[in-house]
Amino acid sequence: VARLSYPSARRTRYHWAMSEHRKWLVLPLVLLLVGVAGRHASAYWPDTIARGVVKRWAAHSAMTGRVLLDKYGLPDDVTPFRMPWNNKWPWKRTIVSNQKQIYRSLDDFNVLEQTVAYTVSFDQAAELLAFRDGLVVDLENDELTIRADREEINFLTLNLADDILHGRATVAQARASYAEMLELEAAGKSSPYLTRLLWTD
Repeated sequence: VARLSYPSARRTRYHWAMSEHRKWLVLPLVLLLVGVAGRHASAYWPDTIARGVVKRWAAHSAMTGRVLLDKYGLPDDVTPFRMPWNNKWPWKRTIVSNQKQIYRSLDDFNVLEQTVAYTVSFDQAAELLAFRDGLVVDLENDELTIRADREEINFLTLNLADDILHGRATVAQARASYAEMLELEAAGKSSPYLTRLLWTD
């Protein structure tokens, strides 16, 4: 005669207790893994989004945007039109813009605007404006802003502006140095004037 066997109440309670025990052991591990994955995702996804937006920009703007993402990390904002970075040394502001591929002059390649804290007098401002187009002197906020196609040109312009303001060069000499250093760069010979703001050393 076949008989059906049923687990005792004690065995049933034992298996239930072990099941609950395993659940509470596994749950913290799952939460830990989710937390680690979340931290990595929070770092990964913003960068992916920023690079995805830049990928849809005009060619020169996209190239400049990728260079700045590699150098300064995530921007403070990402839009289809611009990406700003605030207080990324030595700059007070850095903004790269998505410039349409309609070129009327070389100025249309100037997609990179960078601002530095710098106090200039009213009389000095006239000298700087005579030196270089694209240089903006903000006397109220003590800022110098320069716009060019790449950061090296912005470094060069502001370093020469500093030379003018401290009497190390006239406007004419600064213009000549500007052209000479770009020629040397094209020949593979760089200068500290193109790599950093020298007065911040």
